[in-house]
Amino acid sequence: MKKATYFLFTACLSGIIWTSCQRESLPDPGASGLMELELPVGVYDFNQPGYNNSSSLKGKVINNDLATLGRVLFYDKALSVSHTIACASCHHQERAFSDGLTLSRGFMGEETARNSMAIFNMPLNGTYFWDLRRDGLKEMVLDPVQHLVEMGTESPQLLAAKLKEIPYYSELFSRAFGSDDINGDRISLALAEFISAMMSNSSRFDNRTLTPQEERGQTVFLNAQCGNCHGGRNFNNMSIFEGFAVGNRGGGWGGSNGGNTNLNIAGDFANIGLDYSYSDPGMTPEKQNEIGIAEVEQGLFKIPSLRNVALTGPYMHDGRFKTLMDVINHYDHGVKMHTNLDRRLLESVVLPNGTIEFVDKPRRLNLSQFDKEDLVAFLTALTDETLTTHPRFSNPFQTK
Repeated sequence: MKKATYFLFTACLSGIIWTSCQRESLPDPGASGLMELELPVGVYDFNQPGYNNSSSLKGKVINNDLATLGRVLFYDKALSVSHTIACASCHHQERAFSDGLTLSRGFMGEETARNSMAIFNMPLNGTYFWDLRRDGLKEMVLDPVQHLVEMGTESPQLLAAKLKEIPYYSELFSRAFGSDDINGDRISLALAEFISAMMSNSSRFDNRTLTPQEERGQTVFLNAQCGNCHGGRNFNNMSIFEGFAVGNRGGGWGGSNGGNTNLNIAGDFANIGLDYSYSDPGMTPEKQNEIGIAEVEQGLFKIPSLRNVALTGPYMHDGRFKTLMDVINHYDHGVKMHTNLDRRLLESVVLPNGTIEFVDKPRRLNLSQFDKEDLVAFLTALTDETLTTHPRFSNPFQTK
């Protein structure tokens, strides 16, 4: 594919040099040597087959020029105050846009407070961050940029002023918006558009090519009622009401009849019994009040998607579990009793009249080692290699 190519140097240059190949030279304080920004002249098509079949996305079409701008912003270290890290520094494509660390590190090398969540299928998420503090992608994307530990850029205004000094952004913003005006709102829109395009719907589970062991693991998943929290097409509960059930043994975006629609589920968050007392309280009292929780509860965290989960460890908000087997062992026999423990993790009994009564005692799954290994195999089958390898999501800055 023909490319539009830009060279970036660490030394300041006296001018911009244009060639017939659309090549320009400019300083890049975050680079250690010669860098090249390489983009398709015709831009990638970010609209994947079946992208907007979900009821949450009906009619949504990705603007390719806007997503292209977002891709450059996502990988550009200029978004951090020190020009040392980008959004992609904590969200690696090969890890389904997580980073493999217990806690991520900010622009000064300091550890962040929480594990970096994977980012894909974000339009299906409903809420964002471990504490669910944001309800929209556009509102979410600049939080890490302005965070004092993560990227440290004080305000959208300062970021916009910085980007105006980088020549390649003039053309990118013009293509995306029709003018080269750069402001925080446009930066947010572009990042949100690129992240919206990061859809994962092409695993072996979706393609119905599970092995016998993975099929057994799916049965374990169903029998252990994992889908009570990780239901729906995104395996994170938010899409559970779209008429999709993992029990139909096939996914994708087409959906099917079924699902746990009879459950009275509060939302995409839970206290899962990690601790008897939480040093990190999770969802803030303000957010709890906003969504109607009358008495402030401790330890409420976002329920993440299980898609690509084999790539996104360590697990939980603090990265305490290194492997999927560690996570399974927690749910099997390690859930701690807590005042706010989610009722889906409580023991229950069915009364003679057919109603369910919950007991103040954590459920124990009592899975065999074979069950656990089969379950790991099924979860691994939720990996989408298109997401983790396609060049439209890759780093456009290449070291030369």
